[in-house]
Amino acid sequence: MTRVFGWALLMLFTGLATAWLRGVVDPLLPPGDWHAMLSGLFAAVTWPSLTWSLRGFASRHLVELFSLPWWV
Repeated sequence: MTRVFGWALLMLFTGLATAWLRGVVDPLLPPGDWHAMLSGLFAAVTWPSLTWSLRGFASRHLVELFSLPWWV
């Protein structure tokens, strides 16, 4: 159950990071017909890349953050 909870937290945090990065990059993309496609492509590449690169934290390290005394 800990691995599933860690995986879900990893998906949540990388999704939030991707949404924030997309908000930062979106104004830099040129307006026009290609804007929506490039913005969606950015999210489709960034989220799996972040998830893959941070997959080591999905085990116990991410879950341990919620067992610290300051969380309660």
